[in-house]
Amino acid sequence: MYRGFLIFIFLISARCFSQSLDRQLQHIQTYDEAEALVDQHPGWHLEMLQLNACTDTSGLQKQFYLKKKGDIFEIGKDSYKVLYDTSTELSRVNYIFLDGTKMPKKKIDSIRNLIILQYKKGVPFDSLSARYNMDGNSTFGDTNWFSEGLMIKEFQEAVLKHKQSDVFTIDVNESAWYYVVKKTFATSKFKQMAILRIRQGD
Repeated sequence: MYRGFLIFIFLISARCFSQSLDRQLQHIQTYDEAEALVDQHPGWHLEMLQLNACTDTSGLQKQFYLKKKGDIFEIGKDSYKVLYDTSTELSRVNYIFLDGTKMPKKKIDSIRNLIILQYKKGVPFDSLSARYNMDGNSTFGDTNWFSEGLMIKEFQEAVLKHKQSDVFTIDVNESAWYYVVKKTFATSKFKQMAILRIRQGD
């Protein structure tokens, strides 16, 4: 009987603590404010989770993408608050760079035609990149995901005009940069989030 009473008191206390923390989190808008709150409670731990839906795709992380800015929720002993969420348009390609300062444009165009012809005959783009790419990239020209403003204008605009699996050329005449590009993924909007996590105790 006494043990059952203690368990009941513990559950009530835990619920009250959770409700109190939720109320405090409602007023938190920045990481610094959350840090100040945690500093008042020895044993609490604070973490900022930066999530991107195109790369962070575990089962737990997928649950977060159902939330929106301002949401407060619990998972196990951890309390969370979404500080912000936004959708960003991202693209991803593989490229082969040819340096116009080291060979004439006529030769570059000939090489690009050869690259495209070999690709159409079944030679993997990675293999072609390893053979022809001139910028020392060790990832076979994989740009990883990039948003608007991270690439030069000519490159960005050309990528946006094409669909997944297209192979095409890009000229940046002002810099003498020339490319063969394969669009490896469709340009898509992905959710990005910043989430506070507060854990009580170890």
